[in-house]
Amino acid sequence: MSVSTNQRSETRSTRVRNLARFGSVLSVSALLAFFSGCVPAVPTPCTSNADCSFCEEVCDSATSLCRDNGGAGPCDPGEICVESTRSCVGCESDADCDDGDACTVDTCSSGSCSNDSSAADAACDDGDPCNGDESCDVATGDCVDGDDPCDAATEVCESDGSCTTRCTGDSDCNACLGETCGADDLCASGTPVVCDDGDACNGLETCFDGACVDGTAPDCDDGIACTDDACSGGSCSNTDNCTVSGEACSLTSGDCEPTVAPDCTIDSDCADVLFCNGAET
Repeated sequence: MSVSTNQRSETRSTRVRNLARFGSVLSVSALLAFFSGCVPAVPTPCTSNADCSFCEEVCDSATSLCRDNGGAGPCDPGEICVESTRSCVGCESDADCDDGDACTVDTCSSGSCSNDSSAADAACDDGDPCNGDESCDVATGDCVDGDDPCDAATEVCESDGSCTTRCTGDSDCNACLGETCGADDLCASGTPVVCDDGDACNGLETCFDGACVDGTAPDCDDGIACTDDACSGGSCSNTDNCTVSGEACSLTSGDCEPTVAPDCTIDSDCADVLFCNGAET
């Protein structure tokens, strides 16, 4: 059936009047689509939520138009929203609980839905600490690696999750262990430097920056002034240093004392003023 010019004009005028009611919410592209014959979806005027989709919309008091509820539907967790009856009902099967998330296990129990993602994340764990904590991608259901715990530019992640610094030359490695910097920028084990010279008199030797360093020598000082203290062959010696003939080092006094009794003519020549050793004669 053909349409007269007047009828086309009237139809277009009716469209324009309809558009005028919602001009504040329509874009230029929507106007162009309208005049090309494609009529875009027009927000529904409302005075309350009752004028809008029960499951997906709310009434915006600022514009008096229905808008998307952003997923904050009217039903409690575990309930199913039914648009046709504008009601929230319990589930009857696991299929009723499908939340569209490939990483959740959707379960209906006693009329209530649960959507558990913990099992999916746990199933993604590959036991490798170097690729971070794996998780399930909600869009694809595939496992996605986490973050490397180490700085990839300067470190290498070991099998236990620890980080080893990369080397740029042998100087970055432990020379005392004979390490060298390998082609993989990691220090490779070598033959450790042996520092022990078997002489206990210079202490226990250690390696520092690739060179052997003496340890702390043993303390051979016996605290007696008339002995010369020394370490030789790994053990201490304390030698009498008295030089006068007939004298020896007294371990008691620390002095060099005569080793034979002096000549005497009477008892008083022998007195040493020590009461505890009796009267000398």
